[in-house]
Amino acid sequence: MHSAAQFVRRSALPLLILGSLLGCEQQTPPSPAKPALPFAAVPPELTFVGTLAGTAVRLVVDDCKVYRNSQDPKREQDWQKVLETEFYPAAYCHRQNLHAENGRVTVQIGDMAFGAGGCCATGGTYTSTDGLVWKRQ
Repeated sequence: MHSAAQFVRRSALPLLILGSLLGCEQQTPPSPAKPALPFAAVPPELTFVGTLAGTAVRLVVDDCKVYRNSQDPKREQDWQKVLETEFYPAAYCHRQNLHAENGRVTVQIGDMAFGAGGCCATGGTYTSTDGLVWKRQ
């Protein structure tokens, strides 16, 4: 008669071989997906598309940061962060808006500390005529 240990050893070998063969199946690589457009979910009131200082630009305000991109479709993914609030521990974006008028863009961004009332621990109102250089008001 065979002992229980011999039975387990003989049964385990085929299971190990079967398990290793299952892992040998060739996997097809995932098809490359078209990258999602950055800031696709940003509402229109937080975007600017137009001309500043003679240059076509796009500006987006997202999470109390301002991003700039030229309107060149070949550079759709090439966004540059041009303005953000100062660091403040345990803060979140509480207020952000964008307004464009007469060749000037004005943004208001503000972070509020968790548990604090009112606004804002950091941020302020900034204007720009080119989308690159921002002046605090």
